[in-house]
Amino acid sequence: MSKPKRLVIIDTETTGLSVKSTHSIIEIAAVEIVNGELSGKEFSTLVNPQGRQITHEAFKVHGIKDYELSDAPAFAEIAEKLALFCQGALVLTYGASFDGQFLEQEFQRIIILIQTVNWLCYITKMICKNSLSIKAFRCRSSMIKPW
Repeated sequence: MSKPKRLVIIDTETTGLSVKSTHSIIEIAAVEIVNGELSGKEFSTLVNPQGRQITHEAFKVHGIKDYELSDAPAFAEIAEKLALFCQGALVLTYGASFDGQFLEQEFQRIIILIQTVNWLCYITKMICKNSLSIKAFRCRSSMIKPW
């Protein structure tokens, strides 16, 4: 099986650690990989959680404070731009059971269904679904480097 030509790898930070509650995404960072190389194209933004407070547990993970998000756009304001960044790519998340579910939840809240994005699997030890082998990246706004 051939490797996809274009990948987008996404990482998120959230107000809490459970997607099944009322928590929201507060930061999204994504990088594009074309033919196995970072292309230099990135998508990165803080996201205003619209009144949802960051839990202590989540703060310990990412260090983002509630007041830092007051001027950030709401997810609805960045959703189309994120969808266009991902369009046509094989989209990987650091953890589909976390990042992928939070992204799906946010899009559902604003009633947007993305059919052009192919969500893949949980990236673990550089081995992905269908034996696709790539380098895993930890994607953060200011820290994008090979794992």
